[in-house]
Formats: sequence, structure tokens, C-alpha cells
Amino acid sequence: MKKLMTSYIFNAASHTVTFPQLVSLDLQNLMLITNVTAGVIIYNFADSANDGVSSGNILTLDYNTSSMNNSDRLQIIYDDGLAGPSTVTGEVDRLAADVHDRPATAVLLQIKEGIDELKLLIKELIG
Repeated sequence: MKKLMTSYIFNAASHTVTFPQLVSLDLQNLMLITNVTAGVIIYNFADSANDGVSSGNILTLDYNTSSMNNSDRLQIIYDDGLAGPSTVTGEVDRLAADVHDRPATAVLLQIKEGIDELKLLIKELIG
């Protein structure tokens, strides 16, 4: 699922972005990095002019960021490869289909169990 990464260390002089929450950065999952402060895309998976190289959890950008500031705000879009809301929607549809075949108390119990499972899933996704 695509997510906004908010934990990073930007070093403009060395053209690097470090991702402390990752052991290893998979460039196949990194979609886009925009320097929101400067209004410039500094990494785009689909543009070889705005590419980069990863080593461990550090991305070295091809884009020259030396005129930027380390405190500039970055917007980083990363696809973690996990299933997104469509999986949850499918589960809700399945539960709704079961409603017609069960007594009300059983339906309410199943809804509560579903909510509990969703809470656990949300906690896992948030980290």
C-alpha cells in the first residue's frame, strides 16, 4: 500500500535521504520524493534524470540538492507492498452477505469480531 513516509533524515549537501525505520531501502518500492519547501521533485522512479542509488537505508540522489536546506520538508511516497483498503472492503462485503443467513445476535458478534480485527490491522499498519 502506498504510504507517506514522515521519518527521514535529509542531508542536502551530500544529496542523501536516510530512512531510519528501514533496514534496507528497496528502490522498486520508492515512488516519489518531492521537496515541498522548494516545490521540486528530487526523486521519481519513472524519470532517469531524477533517480538515485540505495545502500542499506540510505538513498543517494542523482538530483543536485546542494542549494537546499536539511530542514526542507520532503514528501516521500513509498509502496510497502502490503494489501490496502481493497482487502478490507472485500471482507466487509463478505460479512454483509452473511447477515441475511444469521440471527441478529450472531451478526452483531461477527461485526464486533470484525471491528476488533480491523483495530489490530490498523495498529500494525501505523506501526
